[in-house]
Amino acid sequence: MSFCSSIYSFGDKYDETYFGFYGDSDFYTKKSMGKEKVLYLGVGTGRIFSKIYNRNKKIIGLDVSKKMLGMLREKFPQIKAENLVVADIRNYKFKENYFEIIIAPYAFFNFFSYDDNLILLKKMKKSLKKNGVLITDYLSPFLNPPFNKTKEIIKNGSAKTTIEYDFLNQEFTEFNTYKNKNYRTKLHNFYFYPQEIHRIFTEAGFDSVEIFGGYKYNKLSTKSKLVLVEARKL
Repeated sequence: MSFCSSIYSFGDKYDETYFGFYGDSDFYTKKSMGKEKVLYLGVGTGRIFSKIYNRNKKIIGLDVSKKMLGMLREKFPQIKAENLVVADIRNYKFKENYFEIIIAPYAFFNFFSYDDNLILLKKMKKSLKKNGVLITDYLSPFLNPPFNKTKEIIKNGSAKTTIEYDFLNQEFTEFNTYKNKNYRTKLHNFYFYPQEIHRIFTEAGFDSVEIFGGYKYNKLSTKSKLVLVEARKL
């Protein structure tokens, strides 16, 4: 078990290990319908993107991983190449005052530190049209509170996941071990609490920031499985 790599090097293992939040594909598909200019950040292997594309052929998807996008094209050959962009969001130059809606499902911004969140969200705000909205979700910091250094969980029959916390820096890394395989994969994230999230979006210049505990606009609680954010440029 000596080999360990980012899970984004193994799109098949990503699909096998991470299933998303319940109801996320229906929620983001509904939000994207009827919009002329839609940007999806972090499309991965296309679990949500493919469903939105079937309803809205004008959506543009961005991801940094060529391997993940390659698997997306294999799984969903109907998706045209011009709808996909291989780019690092931190370096990509977005059109200003262009998108009606930007979506970033499945804890996209958890991959970045507070400072990077602030820089990226400022870019996103500039890229939105007037009255445009950015919708994203963060991992709930209450689900696996970082009170212990490590925690082991079983996600499904094929992967065992160990979470290692650095709670002083609000970071955690998931190591996934697969049955009958000689390698592990890892996924590194930062975690944020609701007041931090609200402050990041406010500092980024969004005029309206609403936070919920689910896709039905549930009130956020310590039992919420995600932190849903809708931020508007008025």
